[in-house]
Amino acid sequence: MARTTAQSADAAFKKSILNVAAVHNTADFPFYASPRSNTVVFASNIIAEDTKIPTVAPTSPTAGDMFDENGDITTDSELAVIQYNESVMQPWAGTSNNSYYLSSYDGIIIPFNFSDGSYSPQFKANSSTGENIPFGLNSWVFDYMSGVMTFYDGKPSSITNNQVFVAYWTYVGPTGVGTGGAEISTISFSISDLTSAPTGISWNSTNEIVTVTHNLDTAAPNVFISVNSKTLLTDLTIIDSNSFSFELAGDLNKTNNTVSYPEPVNIVVRKL
Repeated sequence: MARTTAQSADAAFKKSILNVAAVHNTADFPFYASPRSNTVVFASNIIAEDTKIPTVAPTSPTAGDMFDENGDITTDSELAVIQYNESVMQPWAGTSNNSYYLSSYDGIIIPFNFSDGSYSPQFKANSSTGENIPFGLNSWVFDYMSGVMTFYDGKPSSITNNQVFVAYWTYVGPTGVGTGGAEISTISFSISDLTSAPTGISWNSTNEIVTVTHNLDTAAPNVFISVNSKTLLTDLTIIDSNSFSFELAGDLNKTNNTVSYPEPVNIVVRKL
């Protein structure tokens, strides 16, 4: 039996008016007790660099693996764009084990209809070795905003321990809309070989700080600075707002060639 008109109306009302996910329960209290599923768009829910998500999901990942825009595995969170995840969803109380939820997850879940569909979440009964739960079985619906899965025709018989395993992808790159605006300047240089650095780049061997002095646009002091596609304001210290100088701090030991930023360092400055 497919989801009824009343159930569809119930889900729409909860989502649009109460900002909660629909769970399988005939009582009224789930209107307020269901997991949050915000229709209000926060900056943290906006994918800022969707074009950097690889067109096709990387193959044979393991849980926790992060990948850069080229689809190459990386351990550097500053380069990571997507992450592969595996979790066991637990039943939501009061739903007769017909709704299951992710207790927590990082990033933004990539929906099934993104790109070629290779990022689509995969569900299994009970565990990672359980029986696949194909699309449409028992009229299930997965709410990407809340991480809630609901079986509108009741829990499938293959789920014997009231758990649902899910493998899914999340976007872990920059979020928000603050990276927009006209580009003012781009600087690219190598910390390990500053002899080829452009004018305005200096190295202090005593405190191992790279100082970047660049005339960006003194008439427009409101700028957005990103390093290697990431906002790293905690690692950027403005030392002269008039000349728009700033320092790159952190593990920048040029002598020992240990660099916290991948080479080369790319600094982009845009007007806000």
